[in-house]
Order: sequence, then structure tokens, then C-alpha cells
Amino acid sequence: MRRYIEDGIIQESHLGDTDLIGERIGQFHRNYPGTRQGIISYFEILFGDPSGFCYSTAMERESFYSDPAFRAELLSRLHLRIDLPLDEIREHLKKSALETGAATLEQISQWEAIGYAQ
Repeated sequence: MRRYIEDGIIQESHLGDTDLIGERIGQFHRNYPGTRQGIISYFEILFGDPSGFCYSTAMERESFYSDPAFRAELLSRLHLRIDLPLDEIREHLKKSALETGAATLEQISQWEAIGYAQ
């Protein structure tokens, strides 16, 4: 329960209401099913289909787009310039995902067709 409280899914004041806790945790798992298994490239995390992501992966994606400090830290870890434009980040990560086999050209084409990888 502590993790759900820390992540803001429930509040400590909810701990006595098991129906509310069940509802909140159920909704959380419907939103973040965590069904995506295997190697997930940064291209997929940032530009692919997020529907099967677990919570932490979904939050990493959200932070990339909403938090400049997080983006700079991630780009540094990936040995990329922190001021790299989004289209160049996307192309670099796409190339890396294809080279490593973490994503296929078919998957990327589907994500691009749907609009995820734009």
C-alpha cells in the first residue's frame, strides 16, 4: 500500500475504506496494465504505443515530455546532447532500436501510422 500512497494513487486517509482502495487500485491497473513484456527500447517508451506500459514506464514517458530536467538527465544517460531537438532524438532512438532488434520496422511503421511516433 505504501507504494500506492507514495505514487498518489491513494491517500493515507483512504486506508480504512477498502471499497475505495479496491476501486482506485483497480482503475490504476486498468490504466497501467503492465502487459508489455520483453526488451523495451527507449524509442518505444518515448514514441511507441504506451497502452501496455506499467506505471513507472508511463511516468517516465510523461516526465520526458513535461519535465526539462528529467529530459536532460535521460539524454545525458543516453550520451546524447541535452539540447537535441525532439525529431533528432526520435531518429537516433529509432535507429538504435532497429540496430539492436528491440523494435522492428513493422512495429515502428505501425506506431508512426497511428501517430505515436510523430
